[in-house]
Order: sequence, then C-alpha cells, then structure tokens
Amino acid sequence: MPVELLRHITYSNQREAFKKLLPSADLTKFIDSYVIFESINLENCVALSDGVPTLVFLSNPDINVTFTNKESSINIVGAWCCGQNLKQVKITCDRQIDQLLIIRFQADALQQLDAKTNNNLRGAKAFPLDSLFGKPAKNLLDLMYTTSDIRAKIGFFEQFIRRHLTMKHGQNGILREAMKYIGMHHGNISIQEVSKRVGTNYKWLERNFLQCIGISPKEYARTQRILRTCNYFEEGEDKLLSIALKSGFYDENHLLKDFKNFFGESPSSYWKRNRKES
Repeated sequence: MPVELLRHITYSNQREAFKKLLPSADLTKFIDSYVIFESINLENCVALSDGVPTLVFLSNPDINVTFTNKESSINIVGAWCCGQNLKQVKITCDRQIDQLLIIRFQADALQQLDAKTNNNLRGAKAFPLDSLFGKPAKNLLDLMYTTSDIRAKIGFFEQFIRRHLTMKHGQNGILREAMKYIGMHHGNISIQEVSKRVGTNYKWLERNFLQCIGISPKEYARTQRILRTCNYFEEGEDKLLSIALKSGFYDENHLLKDFKNFFGESPSSYWKRNRKES
C-alpha cells in the first residue's frame, strides 16, 4: 500500500488521519482491523508492504489504479490485494479517492482460510481479489459497491468470510509472536534473538514467514526499519546518521543502500520531492 498510509497505520498518534475499527469477535482469528482513510490522493505514491495480507477497497468500482516498477505495470479497478515484497513500485490513480477501506488480516490468515493460493504473491505488485478468492470475489465486490456506508461494507465482507471460506489450518501463534516482537523493536533485533524468544529455530521461522506472508524474517525486520526511517523524515528529522542509528542501521551507508533498494532514490531526494508535491 502507499508508504504514507502504512506509516500512519503503524506510527501515527493523530488518529484523525484515519479511523480504525475492529472485526466482529468471531473473526478476530482472521482479521486484525479495518482502517478507513478519507479523501486520499494516490497520485505518484510509492508502495511499501510489511508482508501482512492486506486488501484495499476504493470508493468506486470504476476507479483505475496503476502499479508500476522498472519492469512492468499492472492496472486494477475497484479493489486489490497488496503484493508482499514491494520494491521501487509506484502507484498512480486517475482521480481523487473519497474513501479508502483497508482490511488488514492476521499474518497467518491466508494459511488458515480456504483461499486460493498464489505462487506469485511474493513477486506481485498487486493483484485483483479473484486471484485470491476465485469467482466468489465478484459477488463480494458487487455487494460492497451497493452502498457507501462503511459499516455496511464491513458487514458484507464479514458475511463473505463466514459464508465462503473455511479453516484449513490452526492459528500460527509462534509466527504472530515473532512478528509482534520484531515490530516492538522496529526491526532493530537479530532474528536469532527472535527465534530464542519464541522458542523455535531460524529455519522454522524463515519457512513460516515465507509461507504465510511471503517474505523472510530478515526482510520483515528490514521493512520495519525502513518504515521507521520514513517516520523520522516525516517528523522533520534531517540528520541521516542520527536517523540511521535510531532506526537500527549500522551506519548511514547501510540506510542509503536499503532505502534506494526500496524506493529507487536517496532519502533526501525522496522527501524533497514529496514535500514539493504536497
């Protein structure tokens, strides 16, 4: 999803930027939360994923969104599933969006639910809902766009989950605990230490991260550090070495390398351009 929206979800203390609603009690094992943003401009945004399975519903089924990197682009209308390992991906939209509904699943939800597996999740920029849920996704979309009421939309989605999807596997509590622990440290922790903390070995942790969220624990930790870096820049911090050390990087060169890998440009270039555009 756009890095600014993900940064708000992860770090924002200004809750007026978005609304967060919790799922019905019987669905908390599958769904983490619903996040609603109002009046969003997705023109030339940079995408970032923390690996958590995420669906995004636009306010209108005819709105077209394009995801582009150096190799290719993909157009999606109405709604999409976020790719799980986004690098140097830009999002453009053909109009202002009045409302954005973001559904954040539990990390292991796609393993629990009888959803279609997709071997391209790891490399995809984004994909339509039927790639994940098959033909029933069309009925879901038709229902979601019969109303503009956000709670009604959430109700339709929860009915869909209950009616069309069944449990395949039990909850992966160790994976959830590992992700929570990495998040608490903003990625500034060794995976060996995480493994000891949750009582498993590195190979098990890596295998389950890849199976459930499409990225390795090291990549997940790196994304958390990059996200924290973005937050420091947005708060007005401009000393690169200070940001690097506070974000868990060894030095500013390591930060520069990872930042360019995710965004395709240096931090100073990225934030100067974004502030100018805003």
